Amino acid sequence: MNAPLFFFTAEDPREIPKGSRDPLRFLPVWTPVARRMVPFLTTVTPSYRGFLTRFLFHGMLEDFEPALANASIDEQWPAFCKFEQLCGLVRAELSPATPNFPGISGVPGRLKEGVISIGSETSYWLVRSQKNTGFWGYYHQASLGSQLIQLNRALRPGYRLTDEALEIYRLSAAADLMQEHRPLFKRLVKDKVFKVELDELQGLAQLFAHKPLSSKDEWGDFWLQHLLIPKNSPDRCYSPTVLLEFARRLQREAVTGLSVGQIWESLAQGPADSPVTDFAIQVMATEAVIGLCEWAFDACRLRHPEKTDLATAADWAYDNGYSSDWLDRLRHIREPQDADLRRYREVALHSPHSFEPLARELLQRHKAVMHDRKGAAWVEINNDDELMIRDPAEEPPAPNFERAPSGIRWRYDYFLSSWMNVGREIGYLAEPDNG
Repeated sequence: MNAPLFFFTAEDPREIPKGSRDPLRFLPVWTPVARRMVPFLTTVTPSYRGFLTRFLFHGMLEDFEPALANASIDEQWPAFCKFEQLCGLVRAELSPATPNFPGISGVPGRLKEGVISIGSETSYWLVRSQKNTGFWGYYHQASLGSQLIQLNRALRPGYRLTDEALEIYRLSAAADLMQEHRPLFKRLVKDKVFKVELDELQGLAQLFAHKPLSSKDEWGDFWLQHLLIPKNSPDRCYSPTVLLEFARRLQREAVTGLSVGQIWESLAQGPADSPVTDFAIQVMATEAVIGLCEWAFDACRLRHPEKTDLATAADWAYDNGYSSDWLDRLRHIREPQDADLRRYREVALHSPHSFEPLARELLQRHKAVMHDRKGAAWVEINNDDELMIRDPAEEPPAPNFERAPSGIRWRYDYFLSSWMNVGREIGYLAEPDNG
């Protein structure tokens, strides 16, 4: 199966893809479907430990630096920048290591004779774009949605823990650990640059490695109920009862070693009266049409030595997978809810030789998308059916019906990868049995 493509959610204006991604603007199509079952996680928030980093920082401010807890976002960032570096170096260099985080490439060479240097200047950042692509930028929207943090009352609001999160923080061993290192964290806030012996922070490494649900107390319940099975989901979402059924069924699926697409298809085979089964069928219906459309669009972006026009693209498509077999498999999948996808499905299933009419629809859609983005189309069709290709594609692979009998080309994961990774990190899901 094709690897999923990763995007932000479209709920934050800063997270809307620009010209180099999502050329058919399908992100706003599949995201609302996914949000019914996965309310807050995104493809760039796949780790409980990212949320924990934000949680610890804002909890520390409440107890050690209350003025900064209520300060602006601009005043909070330099301190968080240093805290994120510290946590990253601890996680990468101390045992038990948990080194999968944004900016891991900025770790090598930072530890010298057991000492690390931390600073707010860009030369100390884990990556050049740490502010946008670290836990500050990537995790703020999901942390707000899941009610770990809230905006404070500054003119340019910063963040502070919600009342519930602060209560859990102060009752936890995490707060005791932070208190143990209070002088160090006070320096972290005050000093632009400071040094620390890394071995002093062994307890912090253990905290990041700890799976909250292994404790069977309020700490584990808090993370489960805020990240995976939210108690206070938006109205667009399923009820907590359905979210719980989804979680329990994933507990069984998680150990199978199936791909994300295969898990969705397995969930779709569940009890007919289950909302989770119906939701998985909706996901399949959406992805079936998106996968076909993106394949057809890429086929239009192939340069051919003799001629590059729509007829040549169609000949290539029919020779390389666009077939009655593929279309018949998709025909057995439910219609998607989105009106545009239903139209593309109808065009495609009209006949085995539907590539050209489908391609025309998609090229028109892409042109409108790029016009809205004030960018040049990757490929356009002129009045003579010639394809003017500005951004050529690699050959899209033909459908593999042995691996995907349904005919779905899984491109997007509907936030399932993030959900399952968080589930494993907090101890809700077992590791897959790949043996």
